[in-house]
Amino acid sequence: MDNKITKRRLANTLAYDWVKILVVIVLIVFVWSLAYTIGAPRASTGQTFSIYTYGGFSSSKTPNDLADELKEEGVFSYDVLTFSNRELTSEYYSQIMMSVISIQELDVMITEDSTLSQENNSSSFRDLIDGYGDIIYTVDGLISDAKRYCLDNAFVSAVNGGYELNSDVIRDYFDRRMDGDPRFRDPSSQRYLDCREEEVLRVQNVWNNAVRLEQCLQNHPELRHNYTRFTQAVALDPETYGGEEYQGQEELTYGINLGALTGGSKSVTELYAISLLDDSGELIGVTADGIIISVFNFRDYQIDLQYESLSFINYFIKNYSNFLDGEFINLV
Repeated sequence: MDNKITKRRLANTLAYDWVKILVVIVLIVFVWSLAYTIGAPRASTGQTFSIYTYGGFSSSKTPNDLADELKEEGVFSYDVLTFSNRELTSEYYSQIMMSVISIQELDVMITEDSTLSQENNSSSFRDLIDGYGDIIYTVDGLISDAKRYCLDNAFVSAVNGGYELNSDVIRDYFDRRMDGDPRFRDPSSQRYLDCREEEVLRVQNVWNNAVRLEQCLQNHPELRHNYTRFTQAVALDPETYGGEEYQGQEELTYGINLGALTGGSKSVTELYAISLLDDSGELIGVTADGIIISVFNFRDYQIDLQYESLSFINYFIKNYSNFLDGEFINLV
């Protein structure tokens, strides 16, 4: 039997079967791509730090400018792999919130609660807390949980009236936490050893950021932004929100007021600003007062990386005020 491949036979095959050959090539590429996508390591909840803004702010800087600043400052730990910054509008707000909350893809929300929006019951901050206050940290709760995370895992211990960092305990915890992580298959690799030490720094920052924020709030209570949940909702729709379950809510600190930051090298209005208009609608200035940072509580899904939000808050306090210039006790 003559099975010799000749130019003529090859030309005939390509002429009549080129479509089949093309389909086979496409299928091979698709299957290979699918296998790679499924097998490739993905960022888990917590390894992506997501910032959402909701309030229609004006700004002289872009979201990429903020991302560059955070990267240059080394704000987040080694285990935060990606960063996202997204602006929401009232259009499709509920649908987008439902979607991102279902996959825990939201770390902090920046909203506005200006005097004018309070008077008009149009505050994006109050809208956020009325709708999602059950999964948003109070600032005091965030600080308390961060410190408890360090103490309960024996990362930090009370010693002689102060506190001490237990580095060996943290290194052992890293070994257990990264067991099976495809990034750290070889415990003897330099990358593994470097990140093991970075884990010590990560935990140290969790504790110290919590301590600094706690003492900063004691010295500067104007940073607290308090609200009694459902106040705006009741004002807008008393029939729906008139039930007992919406009454008697406690006033709590649901956010940090960036507008209270003063004395820093930068101005918050470079990133987030509320426009001030006169009676004719003409722009007369901008303000940061009433621009609020709130933190979502997805601790059950990101127990180790929930407190990266403290680094984000303290980044603002450090760079946009002089409130962290003093001495702090109980650091480790």
